[in-house]
Amino acid sequence: MKWTSVFGSWVGAARRRSAAGGIDGDRRGIAAVEFALFAPFLMTTMVGLTDLGFGLYRAMQVDDAARAGLQYALVRGFDASGISAQVAAVSQSIAITAAPAPQRYCGCAGGSGVTTASCDSFCPDGSTAGTYVAVTASATYVPPIAFPLFPDSFPLSSTAIVRLQ
Repeated sequence: MKWTSVFGSWVGAARRRSAAGGIDGDRRGIAAVEFALFAPFLMTTMVGLTDLGFGLYRAMQVDDAARAGLQYALVRGFDASGISAQVAAVSQSIAITAAPAPQRYCGCAGGSGVTTASCDSFCPDGSTAGTYVAVTASATYVPPIAFPLFPDSFPLSSTAIVRLQ
């Protein structure tokens, strides 16, 4: 007896068992059942990632508004109401405010940031204290779909600092 005929008879017996209603019964519809089990997870993930993308876009708008306020201060000098108006004008789709109000202060730049100093004083490195402007843009992001275990809104804030002199 050849190997192919033994193998062929074994396969034929398995097919007869399957057709008779054995453990390898009818496989039609399995893909539909698997998709039905996987679809809710897939849709929830897609909606969550889309919402995350909207939130990140809003955060970028707030960051751009703070930078726009700094650009206004660099070109026109310190004007708190003008800077606030520029911050608010950046985005028409959400309400962005300059809160707290833009601040002008003197300080010395260092490795860890700007240290506040008197405007007519000298810094530790011997240079005179510079004039700085700090602009903080704030907004609130409200997700389009409320998710359980997540807050209904997220506060967004961005602070930018520039030296004027």
